[in-house]
Amino acid sequence: MEAIRRRAERDPDAVAVDGPDGTLTYRALQDAASRVAADLRAAGVRAGDAVVVRQPVGVRQYAALLGVLAAGAHVSWSGTADSGDRGRAVLEALKPAAMLVAAGTAAPDAADASPAHAEGAHASGHDELVDWYRATIGGRVVTIAEPGPAPARSALPAPPRLTDRAYVAFTSGTTGVPKGIAHQHGTLAQFAAWMATEFEIGPGVRVAQWVAAEHDPALAETFAALGSGATLCPVPAKIRANPERLLDWLAAERVGVLQTVPSFARELLRVLTERRSAEGLGTLRVLLLMGEALPGELAEGLLNALPLVRLANLYGPTETVAATWYPVRRGRPPRGVRAATAPPPPAQIPIGHPIPGRGVLVVDPSGRVCPAGVTGELVVTGPYVADGYLGVHDHAAFTRLPHTDAPCYRTGDLARRRPDGTLEYRGRKDSQVKLYGSRLELTDVEAALGGHPAVADCAVLANADRDGLATRLVICVVPRHRPDGTPEGSPSEWRAHLRRRFGRSLLPALYRTLDRLPRTVTGKVDRPRLAREVAAAERDAVARRPAPGTETELAALWTDVLGTPPSHADQGFFAAGGTSLLVPRLLHQIRQHFAADVTAPQFYAHQSLAALAALVDRIR
Repeated sequence: MEAIRRRAERDPDAVAVDGPDGTLTYRALQDAASRVAADLRAAGVRAGDAVVVRQPVGVRQYAALLGVLAAGAHVSWSGTADSGDRGRAVLEALKPAAMLVAAGTAAPDAADASPAHAEGAHASGHDELVDWYRATIGGRVVTIAEPGPAPARSALPAPPRLTDRAYVAFTSGTTGVPKGIAHQHGTLAQFAAWMATEFEIGPGVRVAQWVAAEHDPALAETFAALGSGATLCPVPAKIRANPERLLDWLAAERVGVLQTVPSFARELLRVLTERRSAEGLGTLRVLLLMGEALPGELAEGLLNALPLVRLANLYGPTETVAATWYPVRRGRPPRGVRAATAPPPPAQIPIGHPIPGRGVLVVDPSGRVCPAGVTGELVVTGPYVADGYLGVHDHAAFTRLPHTDAPCYRTGDLARRRPDGTLEYRGRKDSQVKLYGSRLELTDVEAALGGHPAVADCAVLANADRDGLATRLVICVVPRHRPDGTPEGSPSEWRAHLRRRFGRSLLPALYRTLDRLPRTVTGKVDRPRLAREVAAAERDAVARRPAPGTETELAALWTDVLGTPPSHADQGFFAAGGTSLLVPRLLHQIRQHFAADVTAPQFYAHQSLAALAALVDRIR
């Protein structure tokens, strides 16, 4: 906060945020944040309170974020994605004193009299979670007005101390309940300063905000940019998942720094390969990949397609903000070996070495440090580890090691150390997966679905692509039966039930109904056997196969996009494991192969293979 205030005094007319809804200079951003802080104080928010920022992508997100901190409160920053059971669970755990929303999402509180609260009370875009928050938690709902001049000086709290709480981020929990993780101002400031320094973020640099606000890396890149005098460029929601449009946007916006996940970077690389040019991306010089394991083949492809771009692999759980990083460089063949015969890239890029301020150990089950080459659990130590979780959760992961008094977090990730000290990620010791950058416990899904009245038993598998990255979930359900013997429930009911709990983070998922789950002699679900049975059932499906012609040709495109063929002609794209991230890729291939320009609305109205093939035949 102090770095941003000083930047506003030193260079007030520099552009701080350049968003889809306008721009804010550093002076205007500081003024808008002061207005938000004054409104929050008028609404009864005091130092140490929690405030939720529930805003769509745009410049107001940043005024709201800084306004909360200027009011002495701490923030839970999110977009509008969390809703239903998950959104309510987050609010129950946090119990915020106020919620900052966009004008028109809810009727204002009766006592709110300032212009910021009066506008848009009956506009469209009603948000039921806001109503639930007001009725159940009893906090104040404050809307964000148009940015304008700063209010008259009023008594605001003193600047926060480094030990004050800055934000709370939420991630998945072992019982399906989100876990709140709080970090201090000192932790956020230290990491943001390291990020800005290491990747040369500063005045004149434009930083893309691709990471959604509900994920904590968004806060790190926000403060790395604004604290160093760079310009933050939030990616418009409509193009965030479209690799073709995003590349065009990066070029048009002259972006210099982009942070994303490897699974989406693969989509960007696909488009770059098809275009055979990175024309227009001359300003892009830093690409940060985080949230998932980074395949070596993908890293090599990105380096070849973007030869002037610096590539780095970041690793770290929310509980530590981040832990390690690895600068990815082009491999060079040994002396005397031609490039054509040089060794292939590693199967997976290392996670590297600790970020300053963090210690990283690899330990055995007894907590003893493993020697180089031996796989063990990765433990992060140091002053920037969170104290634990909010509320009633299992805090065993924060138990200190027997040989150190430093705070620590036992990540549950497996790793091993090379002789030179470089760390390699070796997978998980439990059922946790990363699905398109979102951390998800498979046991969370099982626990949540097991509570549905129509479910007698269930198990969840994760399908991986050729790089080992999780691409979809396979949810196997044993339904309860009615007295007449017919099964209760349906995939659509179970999908709706889980979406209420997990929001969008659960997608993509494929549902399979079974008579029973295979179990081991000890009574546990036999997951390898279950995976084999599911695969066999897909192969033996008796539904109509794609007909020769358009259906068969479209099935081949479908297979290329999803990595698996449709099981029958009437199968829906999302039922087969497709995601919204993959829709633009499929539509692009349809344009290339059939010369048929299928729009996104048309696709969503014709999602099955047969319906989509019929549509292609009509319009080409």
